[in-house]
Amino acid sequence: MTTKAELPMEERIFRLLQHLGLKQAHFAACAPIDWEGIATKYSYLFSSLTLVCPQAISPNVLDAMASRLLLVAGDQGRSAEVAKGAVTNLPEAKLVSLNDYLAVLWSDVIADRTHEVGSAMTNFMK
Repeated sequence: MTTKAELPMEERIFRLLQHLGLKQAHFAACAPIDWEGIATKYSYLFSSLTLVCPQAISPNVLDAMASRLLLVAGDQGRSAEVAKGAVTNLPEAKLVSLNDYLAVLWSDVIADRTHEVGSAMTNFMK
């Protein structure tokens, strides 16, 4: 018998949303391991998905939700290239660039640019 702790993250999130009576929710993430499973299996749960300085994106996973996708990335480095490439492949997605920002794997983008990221997300979710 599988315990709840052994279930994949996407199953636990799905069950949580069911328990709360939510049909959709806004999600934010960075690494594909955080969002790819649930986006693949349950894309209809997403009111929106915000990817903050993503280092990698599988565009095929996001095809169905391109109009609900917000990318927030620095204007330099790998995440900037990844985000620009995603918007090229998914023109319905929106990109917000953080001026003079280089995100690296250990960056705390939310702490560094709280207001800009928060404003971008709030405006996108309206």
